[in-house]
Amino acid sequence: MVVATFLGIDSFREVAQLFVNGILNGAGYGLLGAAFALILGTTGRFHFALALNYALAGFLTAVVESDAGLPLGPAILVGLAAGVLLSVLCEGIVYRALASRAGISTLLSVFVASLGLLIAGQNAMNLL
Repeated sequence: MVVATFLGIDSFREVAQLFVNGILNGAGYGLLGAAFALILGTTGRFHFALALNYALAGFLTAVVESDAGLPLGPAILVGLAAGVLLSVLCEGIVYRALASRAGISTLLSVFVASLGLLIAGQNAMNLL
């Protein structure tokens, strides 16, 4: 208890809340890691814009729930639909065009395009 008091933790309730926060954050990180592994295993390329799709779904869910006043369930469906739509557009418009080119630089060009999409999307969300 002396160590917990030294760290600024005063009660069992705080410890329980920190434990739940750690479990939820770890589950989110695990989900993102599993998604990266699944995409890398099936397509053979790095899809860093997946982090944009992941963040956009949560961002739009929060915006639709707070600003539009929708309940949480429909707001989650709107966020998931937007994330899926962005993923399909990334694959269909950007990655397929770059992957159709033959050569060793195909993976590098897809990687750079994915990184560019991620940076542009993050900045667009910051503007909103």
